[in-house]
Amino acid sequence: MPWIIPTAPESSPTVTADSAATGVPANFDAPFRLNADGTVATVAQGSPADIDASIYNILACPQGGKLHDPAFGIPSPLFDAFPVGTAAIVAAIQKLEPRASAVQITQTLNQLRQVDLTISAQA
Repeated sequence: MPWIIPTAPESSPTVTADSAATGVPANFDAPFRLNADGTVATVAQGSPADIDASIYNILACPQGGKLHDPAFGIPSPLFDAFPVGTAAIVAAIQKLEPRASAVQITQTLNQLRQVDLTISAQA
């Protein structure tokens, strides 16, 4: 099934130091990537960037895509007409990432007649 991967938040600061050395627990940044020095990019646990990464992972996963947790993710908006029904997306974010509040979705139709969704949430 084709799936559109969301773009990563541009403002995601990464923690480049080893979390064991700093004592700050860290999670993988999303999308998963390596820093220039070859270390895995991470974000400080509980930070706004961590919440952004969590929301990214929710949006990147269609429901049923994780075999051990089939309810994780969002229902595919692939065949929705414009405007896309966003209630299920907001509900999934609120259920799976309770640290995010005031989830809002803005829809625009781009020049290629594709729907762009902009999702914002407060930590």
